[in-house]
Amino acid sequence: MKKYLLATAFVFMSGSVWAEGNTNIIGGDCSKTTDDHCSWSLNTTTGELIISGTGEMADYEGKTIDGKQEYGYYYTSGKTSYSSAPWGTYQVNSITIENGIENIGYYAFAGTNISTIDFPPSVTSLGQYSFFGSKIQSVEIPETITSFSGGEFEKCFELAEVVLPENMTTIPVWMFGQSGLEDVDIPDMVGSIHAGAFTQTKIESLVIPESVTKISKMIFTDGSGGGTAPYLQHLYCTAVQMEKCEEALQTAKKDFKPTHYEKSGNDYLVYDEKGNVVGKYASAMNLNKGVATETYKYDSAGHLVSIFDGNGQRTWGKKIYTVEEANKVAKPTGNTFRIRYR
Repeated sequence: MKKYLLATAFVFMSGSVWAEGNTNIIGGDCSKTTDDHCSWSLNTTTGELIISGTGEMADYEGKTIDGKQEYGYYYTSGKTSYSSAPWGTYQVNSITIENGIENIGYYAFAGTNISTIDFPPSVTSLGQYSFFGSKIQSVEIPETITSFSGGEFEKCFELAEVVLPENMTTIPVWMFGQSGLEDVDIPDMVGSIHAGAFTQTKIESLVIPESVTKISKMIFTDGSGGGTAPYLQHLYCTAVQMEKCEEALQTAKKDFKPTHYEKSGNDYLVYDEKGNVVGKYASAMNLNKGVATETYKYDSAGHLVSIFDGNGQRTWGKKIYTVEEANKVAKPTGNTFRIRYR
């Protein structure tokens, strides 16, 4: 134990990497300034990385190498991304961040093999590209994290599930660009979404909350004409947001129009191009996934003729009394109507 303490002390003074005796544990200092006291230790056999201490982590640089490596995330053009952090050239399979650490440094965990991450309540900010190119698959960002820099989960190809904090106010540039993200529920406090935020993701449907007043026309592109939204089929926006949403779709070269929705109490009402309410949804996530509590059908004159519940069962239908009324109803081929007598 004395040998371990002496080695640790040597690290903080010299900045070099220490090894715990002849074992497979290495570590060192990762503080941002002399006022911070952050340290790291890595089990090189299991790939377990522990960040401990107090204060802020140092910022690092992103690196790429030609050819696939045993560490780092292999992505495009035969290159691998990793961090210039002292653990960057080792295979990191899991990360534990202990309470007391206040931030995640730039590129700190880029290229790691982690599948998920837990943040202690002391962490309040994520640095640029902090998990760039990692193998992370899911992440829940707590409300204690209030500062974001951009590119945090860029090129995280295996990232499919994200839970954003309810108090989040902005989605920065490239936060999820070129990731494997399949769907996301944007919190109601978000006021702006920036360029590249969702470019080349696997998102099929996206609801823009009514709180959003700034929408970059390049949220689905990389800003240089590349990057699109290959899986996107629906973009839901309020009437105020429609113009910006149309610009974003045009920039991404999508040939469909954004869908107009409005919030009524706790319900989300969806309108067709004629201004008719065609669906009611209990939440933005339900709207995102197409799970309606009610859907509405209209005749050719725009009159409501049927209401269906979430299971597709008709709960209300207009009574047809004349052939003329029956002819006005937009109906699939083969449908017939029983004429009711008053």
